[in-house]
Parts: sequence; C-alpha cells; structure tokens
Amino acid sequence: QGDDRRLLGHQDPQEVPVRAHRAGRGGLRGQERLRIYPLPRRRRERGSDEESGVLELISFGEKGYGWLLVQGAWVTLQLSFVGFAAALVMGVLIAMATLERRGLRWMAWRIYASIFMGVPSLLVIFLLFFGGAEIVRSLLAPFGIKAKLDMTPFTAGAVGLAIVYSAYMAELVRGAIQNVPKGQFESAAA
Repeated sequence: QGDDRRLLGHQDPQEVPVRAHRAGRGGLRGQERLRIYPLPRRRRERGSDEESGVLELISFGEKGYGWLLVQGAWVTLQLSFVGFAAALVMGVLIAMATLERRGLRWMAWRIYASIFMGVPSLLVIFLLFFGGAEIVRSLLAPFGIKAKLDMTPFTAGAVGLAIVYSAYMAELVRGAIQNVPKGQFESAAA
C-alpha cells in the first residue's frame, strides 16, 4: 500500500502515537501507532491555464459544478414563480374574505396569519415534504376518501411558499383596500 501511495504522489508517511479513548471491539487498544499520509502538494507554474480554489469548483469543465449550479438556479426560478403566483391568488382571496373585522372568518384569518407569518418558510417546506402526504390523508379520511399521495420536493416547495407568503400577500392586499378612502368607493359606485 505504501508503494501505491508514493505512485499517487504522496510523501512518506509519518507515524504518530495515538492514545485510545475507548477500547472496544474493533477499536484501538492501549497505545498504537497511526500512519498519517500528507496530501500531495500541487506544483503550479506561472502562467498556467489551471484555475484555483472556488473558480475551479464553479467552472463548467470536468472538475467543476457549473452546470449543476445553472440547473439549480433554473429550478429555483421555477419554484419562485409557481409559489409566489399561487401565494398572490390565495392572498387576494383571503384578503377579500377577511375585509370585515368580525366573525369566525376574521378569527381564523388571525390564527392563520400569526402562525404562518411567524414560522420560517423552510420549516413549512420540510413539514410538507416529510409529512405532507400524511397530513392530506388524515384530512380526507373523515370524508371516506382514501388517496395515495406522494409529495415531490418541487410540490412541497411550491405549496410551502404559497402557504407562507399568502399570509403576507393577504395582509398587503387587505391593508391596501382598507386604506382607500370611503369617498373613493362611493364615487366609484355612482
């Protein structure tokens, strides 16, 4: 094995005494020696075309992750568009339903808003991804509906963003409608 490591460019190993913390099955017993192989040093010549560090990781070549980063950015844009479009639709519907500050709808809205405006969106996405199918099954069970559901990561992300940001959108739309003076509504109706 030592010859193989030298062929790969490793330097000679250094032996270091190691004191075992736990003497158990398959573990170190007493004081043994551990071989440490230092990593090979890369020699670079001035004017070489080779990139270094972070630039090498984000390159589009054989060693880089450039295409994976581009794919991830594209999925992020798709997820943002779908999630925020759904949040806008849900937010407008919630805002129209809760314009009056009394009744059961208002109380349900305040509970919904206080929960989802105070919880991180990533937590909601994780809850939906790992338990969303079970939550939907338990909501449909009292009606006698048995459904086999599978929550994909994209679906969990889009639904999670829609649930969280619909609370913000609803508050924004409701506040905008309530800030329009009463005279403007009367003149529009005339």
